[in-house]
Amino acid sequence: MDGKLINILLVEDDASVCCFVNQALSDCSKSVEFDIETAKDLSGAIELLNCKSFEVILLDPELPDSSGIDAVKQVHSLNPYTPVIVMTESADEEIGLQAIKNGADDCLVKGRISGDVLARSVHYAIERNKERMRVEKVLRDERNRAQDYLDVAGVILVVIDNDQKVSLINRKGCEILGYREKQIIGKDWCDNFVPEKARSKVKLIISSLLKGQLELFEHVENPVLTKSGEQRIVAWHNTILHDEKSRIEAILSSGEDITERKRTEQQKTELLEQVENINQELQDFAYVVSHDLKVPLRGIKTLVEWLATDYADKIDRDGKEKMALLTARVDQMHNLIDGVLQYSRVGRIHEEQTQVNLSELVSEVIETIGPDENIEIEVENELPTILCEQTRITQVFQNLLSNAIKYMDKPKGQVKVGCMEEYGYWKFSIADNGPGIQSGNFENIFQIFQTSAPQDRFESTGIGLTVVKKIIEMYGGTIWVESEVGNGSTFFFTLPREKEVAIK
Repeated sequence: MDGKLINILLVEDDASVCCFVNQALSDCSKSVEFDIETAKDLSGAIELLNCKSFEVILLDPELPDSSGIDAVKQVHSLNPYTPVIVMTESADEEIGLQAIKNGADDCLVKGRISGDVLARSVHYAIERNKERMRVEKVLRDERNRAQDYLDVAGVILVVIDNDQKVSLINRKGCEILGYREKQIIGKDWCDNFVPEKARSKVKLIISSLLKGQLELFEHVENPVLTKSGEQRIVAWHNTILHDEKSRIEAILSSGEDITERKRTEQQKTELLEQVENINQELQDFAYVVSHDLKVPLRGIKTLVEWLATDYADKIDRDGKEKMALLTARVDQMHNLIDGVLQYSRVGRIHEEQTQVNLSELVSEVIETIGPDENIEIEVENELPTILCEQTRITQVFQNLLSNAIKYMDKPKGQVKVGCMEEYGYWKFSIADNGPGIQSGNFENIFQIFQTSAPQDRFESTGIGLTVVKKIIEMYGGTIWVESEVGNGSTFFFTLPREKEVAIK
């Protein structure tokens, strides 16, 4: 402090004491200069404190316009960061203790003060104040740094004290609630920021947590009330804060605003219910339509058969051909109805999954189809055993092999079934040397009621490949075709190579 000027405010109405202080401080050190201003009463001191700053205040608590500890309180409240040294007439320790409790840094007894003691008390008060200011700055910086960390958090962070009042809240919390920080700090959390309907329940939870009567929840969902009156749903996770004696002093609550997620989940639930209702209606409709359409078809076919039998000698060759064509169209319509029903069942009706040896299954499918003698079907390698619904996988191979045979246009037809492991999948192939498919139809043939050849040339419902595609995708696989007109086609499909093929 060499060469430093120390400004002191002396609040004292006794001229002899003022003279002593001035003389004592001027004599105690050659390296420090003291600039002392004097006020004879509290009002004069307050006037000076309002227009000038001091490094130390020397205060007699017994003044003409103030008596006792009240003077200490008022001076300290005006300048909380300026050290106050009380100088009393009495050696009563209670007075000194009360003075220090109300903001004084030291208490000296008049008549017992030497210049050295007074100077030392002033210097110590200044040094203690510097250290206190330094510590407060460190704490303030740490608080600001902590607040910065809290503010960048993507969740609400709020501290609720033992009175259920907010002692800290981060920027995200302010954004959600719609208030500035100073409008929230010190307010009762439940009374101000919780909707009335949930208020008593939330108050009880907080009270029980603060009393240590309730175990911490993994998370709890409670609403908050924003400034605009909107209710937001927040998923809270609570942490108990303890003081140095392990007593509960507050709750730190971190909360995620899940309002939009809740709305989306509700909409999804409602949509799923609607879809389920629609699917059920479609299923019921399909069965009703199937029954209502098949009845007249059976009647038409029976009538045609009666006519063909009863009037066989009266119908010429051309008429018989037309009746045969009519019967074929009735059968085609019957197959179409069955195909639509089959398509509607895929993905809705599940059977138990079993271990299926595909080599054996394909052999059975080939035997059931019964290809003509001019068509050879070869299984090129051992097919895997997979856990699946046997009926569905049978439909896949039956449709693909039947198509290869049905559309064969070569005198010597060849169909080859193969399989290989590729990137965690089983990749199957069914290749033929038939007429091939134009590239523009590669996607169309997998759409319902679409075929690669005119329906008047081949009996086809246009549903088989659609059913196959739906089954393959249901198992998490894909299907596609590679073909060249005149040189045959190869249908590829994949199935996940897992212990159990999960149905989506």
